[in-house]
Amino acid sequence: MLFCYHYYYYYCCFNPFNNKTCFHIHSAYYLVILYSFTNLCGD
Repeated sequence: MLFCYHYYYYYCCFNPFNNKTCFHIHSAYYLVILYSFTNLCGD
């Protein structure tokens, strides 16, 4: 799942017409990492 976010993030950022979308994907990518990390630490 994280690989898919990572791939989509880079694919989006290499497209100069999708800067705003890239920002949202970038934010979502880090939110997913933080959420996964807190779940691992919580268990």
